[in-house]
Amino acid sequence: MNYKTVLALCLWLFSMKVTVAQTQPELTSNVGDQWISYFENSELLIEVKKSDCVFESNGIKQQWLLFRYSNKTSENKEISFNYDLYYDDVCKTCNSDEYEIQFDLGPNEVLEGKCDIMNNKQYKYAFIKHLDLKNYSVLTQFNFSNLSIK
Repeated sequence: MNYKTVLALCLWLFSMKVTVAQTQPELTSNVGDQWISYFENSELLIEVKKSDCVFESNGIKQQWLLFRYSNKTSENKEISFNYDLYYDDVCKTCNSDEYEIQFDLGPNEVLEGKCDIMNNKQYKYAFIKHLDLKNYSVLTQFNFSNLSIK
């Protein structure tokens, strides 16, 4: 590579705005049925709440964590993270490609998880426990590791 190419590449890299944030594991027991902030910076707000999701037609009664993502800017943002879910204090999803999440948020867009068994994207909810069956494991904590906002 010549000098001009290297300089152009460096300028391009510096012009890309990428935020890498560290999050801490959150205990599921600290989350109630009202939205609370899990992560916030000048670009993104991530909120979480618990919800009892009952699907009578399917005979399913479960408790979920629901997530809401708010783009606080007038720019498109690409959000990515590793979805670390701890069941009985053991991470069952760490280092799993299946739980590497990436999605886009439009300017000032809000994406909100709902109790919708057919149309919920993986990053909008997490299963905690069954409400009507014996639970062999229960979600005890979660973390969005390697959170990146581009």
